[in-house]
Amino acid sequence: MKPIPVFQPDDLIPVTIILTTVIAYFGYWYVSQSGYVLKIIEKRSGRESFLIKKVLWQRLSGVFFLGVLPGFIVLNILPFHLKDFGLLYQMSNEAILWTLILILIVVIINFISASNPKNLRDYPQIRTPGWNLSIIFINAISWSLYLLAYEFLFRGILLFGLIDSFGIWPAIVINVALYSLVHFPKGARETLGAIPLGFVLSILTLQTGTIWLAIIVHIGMALSNDYFSFRANPVFKIVK
Repeated sequence: MKPIPVFQPDDLIPVTIILTTVIAYFGYWYVSQSGYVLKIIEKRSGRESFLIKKVLWQRLSGVFFLGVLPGFIVLNILPFHLKDFGLLYQMSNEAILWTLILILIVVIINFISASNPKNLRDYPQIRTPGWNLSIIFINAISWSLYLLAYEFLFRGILLFGLIDSFGIWPAIVINVALYSLVHFPKGARETLGAIPLGFVLSILTLQTGTIWLAIIVHIGMALSNDYFSFRANPVFKIVK
């Protein structure tokens, strides 16, 4: 008779990480898109104010559900520390070089695709036509905090957390698959585009040992896309 496999506590690590990622993202999506919450915000705001507060609510709820909540779970239940998820205090010269190269690439891509009708319909996400310095600041800070939490979940917890259990390439494949699937509500263009980006960010994150590369590149991609989309759409303008 073959020996009966003995359950090991370590078997719970990948299950907990994957479930935490999936539940955290669906929790974020449900809360951030809640019609009930958005109606409350709309009732307490003017039209222009609502267009800003709506996006701010969606991004800040992402900070909690994609960053704070899963971080609290895995750091208290599983044998991990922040440094295990690539949150190093310093970036190596290699990481800085790759970060600059990737930012240059995504900025060029965003410049070329800025006039795409679907892109102009979706970005910038804050749809108030008149932007002042306050809105520009709110947009930049909320994007940065949201993407910090986003990359902490996907390139930090999910990617680094699965390597010991599955190995490098299976961890990357799982990461890219889930990363691509969460873009599905945004359409086929972003869902498919997330696949090569997910592979590149995952590989370079592991090679450099830090998630700051992915965070900075993702922020650069979001802000440059907003900038070029803003300029390409005559509806938007800078106001005092």
